[in-house]
Amino acid sequence: MFVTCGPNQKIEYDTEETYRSCPGFPNAGHTGYIGRCVPDVSCQAGNGAPATPTITGPTSGVVNAVPPYTFTVSAEDPERNNLRYGISDASCSTVYEWLPGNGVVPSNTAQSFDRTFTADGSYTFYVLAEDEAFARSSCAEHTIIISPAPAPAADLKLDGSDGPLDVGKNTQHTLTWTSANAASCTLFGEGMGNLGTTVTATGTMSVTISQSNSFTMSCSGAPDEVVVNVVNQAPEAPAVSHPTGNAPFDTLTTFNIQGNDPDGDDVFYEVDWDLTDNIDFNTITSGGVNNSIQMASRAFAASGPQRIRARTVDVPVGLRSGWTEYTITIDTAPAPIATLEAAVNGGSFSSDDQTVNPGDTVTMLWDSQNASSCSGSGSGFDTGSARSGADAVNTPAANSQTTFTARCDGPGGSGSESLIITTRQLPNLSRPNITSQLSSSFDLATGYYDYVDITFNTQNTGGSDTRASADYEFKFDNGRDGYEYSRNGSLGLFTVLQTVGRTERVAGPIEFGNSLAYVAADIPLSSDGVVEETDEDDNDREVLITFLPPDPGLSITAERTQLREGEATRINWSRRASYPLDCTVTGPNVLVDNAPREGQRPTAAIMAKSVFTYTCIEPITGTQFSDSVSVETTGSIEET
Repeated sequence: MFVTCGPNQKIEYDTEETYRSCPGFPNAGHTGYIGRCVPDVSCQAGNGAPATPTITGPTSGVVNAVPPYTFTVSAEDPERNNLRYGISDASCSTVYEWLPGNGVVPSNTAQSFDRTFTADGSYTFYVLAEDEAFARSSCAEHTIIISPAPAPAADLKLDGSDGPLDVGKNTQHTLTWTSANAASCTLFGEGMGNLGTTVTATGTMSVTISQSNSFTMSCSGAPDEVVVNVVNQAPEAPAVSHPTGNAPFDTLTTFNIQGNDPDGDDVFYEVDWDLTDNIDFNTITSGGVNNSIQMASRAFAASGPQRIRARTVDVPVGLRSGWTEYTITIDTAPAPIATLEAAVNGGSFSSDDQTVNPGDTVTMLWDSQNASSCSGSGSGFDTGSARSGADAVNTPAANSQTTFTARCDGPGGSGSESLIITTRQLPNLSRPNITSQLSSSFDLATGYYDYVDITFNTQNTGGSDTRASADYEFKFDNGRDGYEYSRNGSLGLFTVLQTVGRTERVAGPIEFGNSLAYVAADIPLSSDGVVEETDEDDNDREVLITFLPPDPGLSITAERTQLREGEATRINWSRRASYPLDCTVTGPNVLVDNAPREGQRPTAAIMAKSVFTYTCIEPITGTQFSDSVSVETTGSIEET
C-alpha cells in the first residue's frame, strides 16, 4: 500500500530517510512506502536555525572522578520548533551522540550528559542544536582541565573506635565508615559473605558479632581494618519463683529458676538452700539452654520464712552471676503420724493384734509422716531412729503377750501406734493310747498267731500347732523276754487337738501269754535346742498285753444221749489243737485226769440225767476251755 502526502506534509518512516512533499524540495509530491503524513515545518517560509547552545558544567576535575561530571546544554529555536542537540567534533560537522538519543525536545529544553576522564589533560567538546527542519546552529564549545586523581582513602570504625575492641558474644554493634577519592568500597567480615558487601562511600551498618574476627573495608584499593576480640561475659543473676510463695512443711517444694547469659551460652544454676555459702544443689545434670527455666526441689523441715538463693553459671567457661535471694513461707509442721504393722513367718502385714505360735518369726513394719525420727519399744524392736523400715522382733514366750509400739517424733510433736502379739501355749502330745488285734489265723499245733497289729494314737493337747514333724518309736516284746521288734516313724504335723494314729504289724509267730508294747511320740527340739512341747515327760507309754490262746476246738459226745434208767453209754472226747493243755473229763462216776487229746470212757449205770464235761486249761495264761454233753434217762428228760 502506498501513501500520498498533501502539500506542506512529509511522510515519517521508521528509517531516518524522509521524502519531502512541499514545493521547492526534491521529491515533492513523492509517493513513498507505508508511513504517515505529518506537518513539515521546513516547508514554512523563512525557517531559521536554532541559537548556538549554552553549555554549563565543571571546567576542572580529576581522573576517574566519582561520581562522573555532569554537563548541561540548552538552545532556543526562533520558530519555537522542537530540536535536538548533537555532540560533535571540532569541525562541527560529525555528530557522534544526539541528545536525546531518540526524537526531539521542545525549544529551550535542557539536556544533560556525564563524562569520566581516565587520564589528565585538557578536554574540549562541541555541541550544536538542530531543529525539526534540520536547520543547525553553530557549535558551542566547553573545555575542562583534568588533573591526576588524589590517592583513595578509607576510614572504618566499630562503635566509633579504630580497635582492637573486646566485645561480648552475640552482641550488636555499629560499623561506620568514610572514604575519599574512591570509586567503590567493599566491606569484609562476619556476615558479609565470602566476597564481601559493596557499600557506599560513606555509611553505617549494624552488625552482630559472635566470634573474634576483623572487619576490613577496601575503597578502590585503600584498606582499613578493625580487629574484634569476643570475650565471655558473666551471666545475669537468675529470677527465682514459686507458684504460691508458701509450701507445706517437710514436703518437696519445687522452685523455678531462670537466668540469661548475654553471650547466649548454655547455663545451669547453683542453689544454696540455707545461705551457708555451700552449693547444696545444681542443675548441671540437665544442662540448659540459655534463658531456660530449670527446677530445683527441696523439703523444708522447719516452719516459717525460709531463705534460699541461686546464681547462674555459664557452661563453657563457668563464669557465675551474683546471687538472687528468695524467701518462701513454710506452713506450721503437722503432728507426726505413726503406723505399725506385723507379719508372721513372712506373711502379709496387718495392723491388727495377732496371735502366733511359739517360735514363729514376727516382723514389725513401721512408717511415719511429718516425723524426723522413730523409736520402737517391745522385746527386740529396734527402729534405729529411721522414719520407716522393718525389723524382726523377739516372739513372746509361749502363753504370753507383748505390746510393741512405734513412736515417731518431729517438729510438730509426736505420734505412736501399738499392737499386741500373743503367743499361744506350746503344742503337747498326749501319752499314746495302745490297742492290739491278733490275727484270726494261728498254728493248731503250736497255738501261735500269724501276726499282731498294734495300734496307737496321740493327740496335740497344747495351745498351738506343731512346727516340726512329730516322730514315734515303737517296740514290741513277745513273751517278756526282751524287745525283739522296734521301728521309728513319723507322725507328721499336728494342729491343735488333732489326733494322729499309726498301726504297726508285728509278724508271727506270736506266742500267747504276756507281751509288752512300747510307744514314744515326740516333737523334736528346735534348731537352737529349745523344747517345742509344754511337757516332754508325758510322751511315752508301755502296756502289758495278754494274748489268750486260741480256741483248741474241744469236743465231748455220748454215744447215746437217751437211756432208760440203769443203762450205760460211752463218752468220747477230742480237740483240734495240739498245743499243751491240762485237760480233764468229769461226770457221774467218771474222772479222767491228764486226758489225752483224744479218748473214750464207758459210763456206769445212769439212773438220772447226767452231764459230762471236757475241760482244758492253758497252763501259761490259765485260760480255761470246756465242752459238755448231757445224757437223759427216760421219764426224766429235761431240757438242757
